[in-house]
Amino acid sequence: MKALQDNNCNRIGLHGMGGAGKTSMAKEVACKLKDSELIDKVIFLVVSKPLDFKKILGELAKALDVDLEKVNEEELSHTICARITHMEEKLLIILDVWEEFDLTKNLGIPSDHQHKSCNILITTRNLRVCTELRCQTIELQTLNDEEALGLFKAHASINKSTRGLKGMPEKIVKHCGGVPVAIVAIARALKNQPTSVWKDALKTLEDHGVDQNLEEAYKCLKLSYDNLKHEKAKELLMISSLFPEDYEIPIQLLIKIGIGLGSCGENDEYHFKRNEVCAAIAELIYSSLLLNGEEECVKMHDLVREVTLWIGDNDIKSIVDLKIAIKKSLRYFLWKNDDFPVEFDGEKLEVLLIFLDGSKDLEVSKNAFLKEMTKLKVLILYCSFYKRIQALSLTNSLQSLKDIRTLILKNLKLGDISILENLLSL
Repeated sequence: MKALQDNNCNRIGLHGMGGAGKTSMAKEVACKLKDSELIDKVIFLVVSKPLDFKKILGELAKALDVDLEKVNEEELSHTICARITHMEEKLLIILDVWEEFDLTKNLGIPSDHQHKSCNILITTRNLRVCTELRCQTIELQTLNDEEALGLFKAHASINKSTRGLKGMPEKIVKHCGGVPVAIVAIARALKNQPTSVWKDALKTLEDHGVDQNLEEAYKCLKLSYDNLKHEKAKELLMISSLFPEDYEIPIQLLIKIGIGLGSCGENDEYHFKRNEVCAAIAELIYSSLLLNGEEECVKMHDLVREVTLWIGDNDIKSIVDLKIAIKKSLRYFLWKNDDFPVEFDGEKLEVLLIFLDGSKDLEVSKNAFLKEMTKLKVLILYCSFYKRIQALSLTNSLQSLKDIRTLILKNLKLGDISILENLLSL
């Protein structure tokens, strides 16, 4: 709070390990500053990996009320810079950042001397980001033992009636490494559980490790995953980790995917399956493995996403770079590129998400890899921009997907789709 009110410093770097609470802290401070009328406008942006400045520029422009239809892409950063420079309001821009970049060149955010009323708050795991962006750095430490135990007890509902645990809460908390996201997840997993479950959890934490800097947090989150009651919840957590970092996942989309992964027949069975999926999503939210997002959406904490991808290493993959090798025998796959792979082993694939930016026409006919996906149950083909693109021969390519149950096509110009009536499992 003090740093952001210091007129001699316009860039603050909040640095700390994953799950320490950097984003929560930044948002809380922003709310307090706005309530006290020390800040007029707050903009929060996630600069995820890999860097996608086109997307971030669009979000920043929208937040600044820039009319995107009247500004071409080449001029957008200059327009944003001019808009911020001439603003009379006090502005706070919060950037969740993984790696360093030029704020002015890439996002149009003016330098310190150009606009004193624009404060930048960077949240990052990487201390070098703070140094490169010339920030006043504040380190957010993990919780000390007393704070960690207090947080754990609050979420595990420990009271006088749970004295039979005999020091197990203290021992379990030690394994959480003071990381709030891990503490809350494991506390909720153990809430109202018998002593035998607590003993098993403690033994698991003591016996199993991973070769990571966040070893203890990983173990705690893995235990929370293992303690999920429903297999459908585990499956949907894997699906959620496919989406990009900080992605707002529509709950209705997760429901459709979850139903598609089941075996739905008559209407009664469909509604039963829907209720089962909704219960699984509710369990994930209660366990803090999914977080409530905006407008009927959920999202994943980046540390939870990392752990989930680590757990499902053999079954799940998100590809945004053509240079990255694609593993064989994947069950869940996200492809975020306009060029499809020429060769792809999709024999065991059950869920395929394809994100396009719409920069060119989609030509499925050149790639016959859909024909190999005989076990595919869910296909989502999504163009992220408003303009529609021509999906040449797409409907013909879908004929081989005899087990497809959920098919979602968005922002695509398709033409005649009558051939889809042959997909009897849809």
